[in-house]
Amino acid sequence: GIFVTCLSLMVVWVPNATSDVGTANLSLLLVFSIIVMVENMVNSGASAQYQIIAMNRLHEYIALPEEGPEELPSDAPYLNHNIRIPRSELVKLDSQEVSGGLQLSIRGSRLDVLLRQAPD
Repeated sequence: GIFVTCLSLMVVWVPNATSDVGTANLSLLLVFSIIVMVENMVNSGASAQYQIIAMNRLHEYIALPEEGPEELPSDAPYLNHNIRIPRSELVKLDSQEVSGGLQLSIRGSRLDVLLRQAPD
């Protein structure tokens, strides 16, 4: 941009800078073509750099270890359990604290433990 402008002004303002108009036109045309060629080379280099970065990222993603399954067989003791019992089938329950947790049993029977809270 600025180089071509300066060259054009030099051709117009400086007397005897070129022998004729054809030489000035040819020099400006060559300067424009060089600028366009350099711009295309920079654009090609930037595109190649983006492609190399994309290939490098793919290579890094492929090298990542595979994720494990969402649930393991050893997870069973840690899963939440939902129990749905109709009110008509409920019996009288006793609750008591045992070793930092709550324990539910049928009233009058301390041996039949229905539910025991795991300690935190």
